Order: sequence, then structure tokens, then C-alpha cells
Amino acid sequence: MRHDTTDKPKGHRNYIIIACDVLLFLAMLKWLPVEPQIAKGLAVLTFIGILWLTEALHVTVTALLVPVLAMFMGILPGARALAGFADPTIFLFFGGFAIAGALHEQKIDSWLAGKILTVARGSLGMALVLIFLATAFLSMWMSNTATAAMMLPLVIGLLDRIPKEKIKTTAPFAVLGVAYSASIGGMGTLVGSPPNAIAAHELAMGFAEWFRIAMPIVAVFGVLVFSLMYLFFKPNLKLHVDMAPAMDEERPSGLDGKQIRVLILFAVIAGCWMGSGFLSSLLGGIPSMDTLIALCAVVLLPLCGVINWSGIAKNTDWGVLLLFGGGITLSTVLVQTDAAKFLANQVSDLAMGQNPLIILLIISVFITSLTEFCSNTASAALVAPLMVTVASAMGMSATPLVLLVGIGASCAFMLPVSTPPNALAFATGRVPQMSMIKVGLLINVVLVFVKAFWARIFWM
Repeated sequence: MRHDTTDKPKGHRNYIIIACDVLLFLAMLKWLPVEPQIAKGLAVLTFIGILWLTEALHVTVTALLVPVLAMFMGILPGARALAGFADPTIFLFFGGFAIAGALHEQKIDSWLAGKILTVARGSLGMALVLIFLATAFLSMWMSNTATAAMMLPLVIGLLDRIPKEKIKTTAPFAVLGVAYSASIGGMGTLVGSPPNAIAAHELAMGFAEWFRIAMPIVAVFGVLVFSLMYLFFKPNLKLHVDMAPAMDEERPSGLDGKQIRVLILFAVIAGCWMGSGFLSSLLGGIPSMDTLIALCAVVLLPLCGVINWSGIAKNTDWGVLLLFGGGITLSTVLVQTDAAKFLANQVSDLAMGQNPLIILLIISVFITSLTEFCSNTASAALVAPLMVTVASAMGMSATPLVLLVGIGASCAFMLPVSTPPNALAFATGRVPQMSMIKVGLLINVVLVFVKAFWARIFWM
């Protein structure tokens, strides 16, 4: 993460924002007409949300404020407040950084980029399309985080072949494209993302039925999201990437022993991630199998001599790990204080007696907003069962409401902390946070309506 906060006007602006945020925080604690614990959760959510959205404090510093506030306010004991920073997802992130570092150190990212360029015949636009499609497909079967971690080095390898002055708007389009491809592709199958399985469980829906329902919306979302990104960033996709270095790197004789070893390790790790469910059951049901595979990768990479610890440490963005840890802790705070349940109940109360389309719009807005600050799994686990109750009370089918939650929980496009692929994209330093917020907000607004109308037409 690279942020310039040295200019004085911005510093004065930041102090004003922080002061106003503190006053709002105290006011919410004192005057919100809810139970004290719920008020604490809502106040923390608002306080942290404003700091993340405005960058008045560095996003990593803000993330560290979450456990500080949780302990100081008596919401969580120390061990639970810090548990989010040791979450399995954090170590999955760490493994992704180690793999990306090994690929980069052995110049495999450039070599793979050259392979794609061969198919694309040097066209940057065609190469990005191929990478986005490959990312979406892989994320249907394996962790979105792992997929983004594997594919981002390919994009960086392509961008490194082009002078920086020519890709000011193209770079964020390309990097965010990988993150968004992973999130969208993950909606396609039951194993693609945890919210899918949660929603399918509530509806007693099998793999084939979910695939049939989800794939059309994955295709529609893909077209819409990348059209909106194209309009926002206006990337130059007509650029031609110099093929000469790529052709040299593609020759079999150009691969030395270390490069061959890292390619074999990469293939084995990717294969294990794709078959992590099978491996877990084979080994007696080991939980967090993706994370175990990532940690094994961190051990094997130095052991095989393809990268040393200094290289891993250098290629790991520790700030991003802390950032996501803060996001996980915030989710725990909202659940512990019943603030998340309170927000869900407010949505239910608003929905009662409304036109079905209005109900779907309310749910679409709510789940999209919630998943920007809570983990997608926590959001779906909290709201999906509630939607079954709401549907029963209103005498309507639970299918559109629960599917809206299952799909909507993966629509986190605004913030680095919203979902691991976003954080990984942000960690490249190629995507300014305000650009992510602006294009993410545009996408969220459009998709809120698309999801609601889709649910009304096809799922009711």
C-alpha cells in the first residue's frame, strides 16, 4: 500500500474528518435509541467506516483501531479482539504472497505473461480478456483469494513490459479486473464461495441446480462490471506489448532448474487448492484446508531453493494482512454486539407489506452494504436464515430472498478490506483506494438494481 499523506492541506482535512468522526462516535454512543451494546457496535462500524472511506488515517492504522476499540469498550476480551489477525484467511493471504514472490523472483510471471501474449499475438486487450476469463473459471473451483494471488503476477508481468506513462488508467483496470473476476467467478458453483453453500443449504439446493441458476447471472455480471470499469477507467486496450522478451523467455532452453522447480510447485499447489475439498475428506476432514496448503507452500518454496525468507518477507505486504485482520475483527464486533442482527431486523421491518420488487431492492441494498464491511461468509450466515423467516411471514417463496443474499454477499467491490481479492489488488500499489471506491460504488449501485430485477423476473 502506498499512500502520500504528507501535504498540509490534506493533513488539515484529515484532522477535521477525524475530529468530526470522534464527535459522531461519542454522540452515537450516548444518544442512539438502542441497547447500549448495539449502540457500541453501530458506533464502531460508523467510526471505522468513515476512516476507511476517507483515508483520514492510513487504512492499516484504522484496521488496528478495531481491536483497540473492541478491548477498550469491553466488547471483546484481548484474545478474541486479536483473533481476527490470526484467522486462517490471513495465512492463506500470506501463502499467496509467498507464491507470488517466488514466481516473480524466478521471472515466471513474465514467462507466463509471454505465453498468454503468444495466444493474444501481443494484444494487451486480448491478453487481459484471457486472464480475466481464466481467473473467473478457476475461482469457480478454488479459493477466490488463491486464484487472485496466482493470476495477479501475470497481469503485473504484462504491465511491466509497457512504459508506465502509457498505462496510468490501464493498470488499475487490469489489476482490479483480476480481483473482480475472482469474485464474480466464485458465484458460479457451490464450492466457489462460502455464501453459495450457505444459501443453497437454506434452500436444500444441489450443485447442478445452483450452477444452472448462478451461471447466467455470472455471465451478465461479468459483462456489466467490465463495461462499467471500461467506461470509468478508459483503458488503452489497443496497446501492443513487445513480444521479443517474451519469445526469449518461452524457449525451453531458457528455463533453468529453479524455474522448472517453481513451475512444478506452482502446479502442485494449484492442483491441491482445486482439490482441497477432496484432500480434506481424504485426511479425515481437516478444516481450513486451503490455509494448510498455503502454509505448506511457504515451507516448500525455500526448501526447494526457489526463494529465501528475505524474498518472502520483501514480497509480503504486511499492512494488507493487518488490514484484513481488522476487517475480520470488525465483523466479530458487529455479531458480538448484535449490531449486525439489529441491522438485519431493521431491513425485515421495512420489507413487511411492501411491493415484492421494493422488498428485493431493500434486501439487495442491505446485503451489498453489509458485505463491504463484514466478511461475505458472516453476512450470508447471518442474513440468509433470517430471509427464510421473512419470506414465511410474508407468504412468499424464500428462494429469491435467499439467492439474493447468497449472490449479493459476494458483491464486494468498493474497499480493499471488503474481500481478499480486493486487498491483494490494492497491495500491488497499482490501484489508488479512491479509484477502487469510486468504481466500486458505481458497480454496486448498478448491480443492486440488476440483482433485484433479476430476482423478480427469474427467481420468483
